[in-house]
Amino acid sequence: MSRCFNCEACLRCESKKGHCHCNKFKAYDNEMIKFGKYKGMAFKDLKETYPDYLLWVISSIPKQKIDNKLYDYIYVNRDDITSLASNKRRK
Repeated sequence: MSRCFNCEACLRCESKKGHCHCNKFKAYDNEMIKFGKYKGMAFKDLKETYPDYLLWVISSIPKQKIDNKLYDYIYVNRDDITSLASNKRRK
């Protein structure tokens, strides 16, 4: 798989067709987390406020136990999440 022809960010795109799944995952911004400390918080708000939590989720919880939408959201946004987390640690 290659990067998206449009946004150059999505690694889940079909390289031959150039089909981008990014718009699908942007729709997940307003999905709510269904477990844990931040239950009921939108994915986007969680990404901007507590990016370390999302990194913890993806590294500590088995994939089978993570909601598919949350897993896909973290996977597609992992570069942004990592960047936001490191910026918050520097402050």
